[in-house]
Amino acid sequence: MLGMYAAIPAVHGAELPYANDFSSGWGEMTVADGNDDGTKFILTYSGYNYTQGVAYTAPSDIAADEWLFTPIFNLEAGLTYEITFKAKSNSPNTTNELVLATGPEASVSAMEAVAGATLSLAYNWGSWSSHTFTYTATSSGEACFAFHLVSPAGQGSFYMDNIEVSAGVNGMSPTEVSVSAATHTVVNDNLHVAIDVTAPTSTFSGNTLSDNVTLTATRSDNADFISTFEAAPGQIWKFVDTEGVADNITYTFTASNTAGTSAPVSVVSNPSVALPAAVSGLEVTTDGNGSFTLTWQPVTTPATSTGIFLPSEVNYTVSCNNSVLERGLTEISYEYSYPMPEEGQEAVVFTVVANNSRGAGEKATSETFMCGSPYKGEFAESGLYANYRASFDKKTWTVEGTASAWAASTGSSYSPVVTPQDGDGALISYAARSGDALLLSPVLDLSGLQNPMLKFYLFHYPTGTASTIQAGFRSADGTDIMLGEPIVYNDNSKTEGWHEYLVAVPAEACSGTTRIIFAGVSNGSYGSMFIDNISIKSYLADNLAVTGISVPKSVAIGESFDITATVQNKGVNAAKDYSLEFEIDGERAGVVTDTPEIEAQGTATVSLTVTAHPRYGGNTVNISVKAVYPEDLDMADNSAEAELPIEANEHPVATDLKGVAGKEGVTLTWSAPEVSTEPTVKTVFESFEDWTAYSTSAPEGSGWIFLDVDNSGQYGFNGHNGNTKFTAIVGEAYTPSYGNAFAPCDGTKALVFTKPYSYGGSNDNWVILPELKGGTTFSFRVSATHSWNTITDKIEVYYSMGSTDPEEFLRVARFDATTWTWTEHSFTVPAAARRVAFRTNGKMENDAIAVDAVSYCVEDSPLSLQGYNVYRNHEKTASVDAATTTYLDAISNRAAETRNYYVTAVYDKGESMPSPSVDVDMSTGIDNVAGHNSASVAAADGIITVTGAEGMAVVIADAAGRTIFTTAAADDAVSVKAASGIYIVKAGTKTVKVAL
Repeated sequence: MLGMYAAIPAVHGAELPYANDFSSGWGEMTVADGNDDGTKFILTYSGYNYTQGVAYTAPSDIAADEWLFTPIFNLEAGLTYEITFKAKSNSPNTTNELVLATGPEASVSAMEAVAGATLSLAYNWGSWSSHTFTYTATSSGEACFAFHLVSPAGQGSFYMDNIEVSAGVNGMSPTEVSVSAATHTVVNDNLHVAIDVTAPTSTFSGNTLSDNVTLTATRSDNADFISTFEAAPGQIWKFVDTEGVADNITYTFTASNTAGTSAPVSVVSNPSVALPAAVSGLEVTTDGNGSFTLTWQPVTTPATSTGIFLPSEVNYTVSCNNSVLERGLTEISYEYSYPMPEEGQEAVVFTVVANNSRGAGEKATSETFMCGSPYKGEFAESGLYANYRASFDKKTWTVEGTASAWAASTGSSYSPVVTPQDGDGALISYAARSGDALLLSPVLDLSGLQNPMLKFYLFHYPTGTASTIQAGFRSADGTDIMLGEPIVYNDNSKTEGWHEYLVAVPAEACSGTTRIIFAGVSNGSYGSMFIDNISIKSYLADNLAVTGISVPKSVAIGESFDITATVQNKGVNAAKDYSLEFEIDGERAGVVTDTPEIEAQGTATVSLTVTAHPRYGGNTVNISVKAVYPEDLDMADNSAEAELPIEANEHPVATDLKGVAGKEGVTLTWSAPEVSTEPTVKTVFESFEDWTAYSTSAPEGSGWIFLDVDNSGQYGFNGHNGNTKFTAIVGEAYTPSYGNAFAPCDGTKALVFTKPYSYGGSNDNWVILPELKGGTTFSFRVSATHSWNTITDKIEVYYSMGSTDPEEFLRVARFDATTWTWTEHSFTVPAAARRVAFRTNGKMENDAIAVDAVSYCVEDSPLSLQGYNVYRNHEKTASVDAATTTYLDAISNRAAETRNYYVTAVYDKGESMPSPSVDVDMSTGIDNVAGHNSASVAAADGIITVTGAEGMAVVIADAAGRTIFTTAAADDAVSVKAASGIYIVKAGTKTVKVAL
């Protein structure tokens, strides 16, 4: 029984020539399993060039008897047909046998082998080979061909693909012509393509040709092109196409006689073409409103002497700002209207390049034209080159000279570490090695400015390149005016870092339009210079400004602190005879009149020392400073503000405050606070803000201990202390030129452990904290930094019973430190612990591990009451000792008003929050303030009685001086029960000793 594929009917009358590459499956072909062993030809994706083809895998014990049938064709008697295909045997030491058969239908029983059409296909390293069967039809009619595989058993895998059946050819027709490669010459700006064509000498059936043949040539790109030549057998036709093109063209040649036409033979003409020379003579004119006319010289020569060149083939591409305006242009002029920006400016640059079939020559570039309205008035560059990696934003900053010399950048993360001076994320760099070049600003109109000054910042590096930068202006007529002397980058008189430069704008630059110039002059060495924060502003004759206020991060009640104001003279005259007024929450805190003289554009700092008032405890106050300068022509910037938190505390406060107005004044009495004699516990919060940036040691007297156990060089941080030995470093926030920025979680500083300087090295560094109280909570935050990866490292935390010897410490845990992520960790310190330490131990994958916001508890001595402060209407009126809980606020001139009083307790550790206040109405009380003290004291029956005491402070103490009673008498009589004994009674200014 035949295989399943025998059921597919054959296609009758298929057209010739026929081809099947099996890319769409079997197509019109069918298969049969001749021996019905279950194996047959199948489709596979292991065909020629790894496309779909046909495969057969032989069983180890059964010989092949497999059939692959073509469609049924209409064959003509006497015509010869070629059956071509690709095949391969894919198993070593095997041979497959393939026989061509034909018959009237696609079935095994109808097939007869074609005499002589047998192939033996041995293994050839698994490579594809091409093969051809020929068949001459003996009769006309329908017939198909079959590939019959008759290999012995165990011949492995056999593949076929790309099966083709040609159209019938008369055996008396000529065979193919012979051709030479194409050669190329240029004659009068025309390309001549020459090919030698040799006429055949035999027929398709192998007989000798005796008659002439007609040789025919066609061209792939021109269907109308036909050239013929009558040739004797073996004669050479010197074919020349005088209208050749410099492109990939195929010429096809055939030979024909009365019997038929030979198979075609093709020759590819693909001449080596020379690139055109660069465009020269580019000129651009403009009307100033966006209309441009471009002209240039025609390109008639090649860029090199190698290859052919056809001037008639040359065309041009015109571009504006790298955007193509026109391609394939054959003229040597071009007109263009640039879309003018609605606001601001855009730089316009044109390029013209000559092209041919080889490609494009070197382009010609025009000068830069500025389109749009000039920037009028004051100018500042910030934001104009934010897209630093592409080019200057809006392309209004341009470069003349070496184009690569000036570039926008974020700075440098290598030594020297440079970040933008104005913090806008970008600056301008000049590559010293690149060559001399000018940097020009957008077009400016400075005509409305008063005393205009150009200000910019230049980064100085004493050990850097000796290249220079010089500032100047290009006036409206194109004249360049350079200012001052060139500034040397490695000027040893300058400290490393940003330095401000201020120069007056020349009058020529204020008439019409102008552009700022920065001329970079290279000394050829490696390195870059940096400029930033470029501005031109009006400067008044007299203009003083308060530009900032510096206050502590926070202060405690009663603590003295400085308010420091930064004052800048923005005018052109020296500023003197000015004063500064300081206020706290809108109330006058003080005035400073003894102020320093400030030169033009200079700055000075002025400070006032004040004390944190108790009433502000637990609140954030507003600090303001105002400059009073009568000559000032711009008052808008004369003041500045800042906020200052005043810390609250939990010190015990005085209670039961009473106040009574009487003859002698206002009598205040209060009860002493209850003060614990037990040690106190306070929380210490360390965020390293007061530590010196990039210091590798703790502040003196801080109690922190740094131990460099490994004694090896460290990687350093942000360009500081690289390859030096240290334990940890105080790191500041910074933004690198690539990667993520480092930002402490609290403030601007953190304590940083860095990796070893030596690759693959390991650390053993300890930072031991001051003594703390056991049994309390310890917390901290930790992060890490890396140039590009996200990695989790570990930091170890230890504790000891008080020793600072690393051998005496016990580990608490290893805590995660993850790149660019601040993580809080906390734990309870063992009750017996007295010290905690951070340790980095072993290899570190990150560049650094940072610790911040460290919080721990310490044991403090009990509070000691030192006395009291008495406040009237928020002004401190008096201070009394700790044994006194009464105060007479004497008043010589009574006014009808209400006065507010409160008392604070003063301890050895600071002043308490205010007591609850009392308001005293001064319109009540004794009318005659100047009268005598009429109070009297009596003692009887266990009661002490004071009469005539209204408005007085009454204090009763025992013989040991201990106060047993105190009050501000609101009534005429005061009675107090007491035990037997001697007492001292004080009523107002009268003191009496009584016995009970």
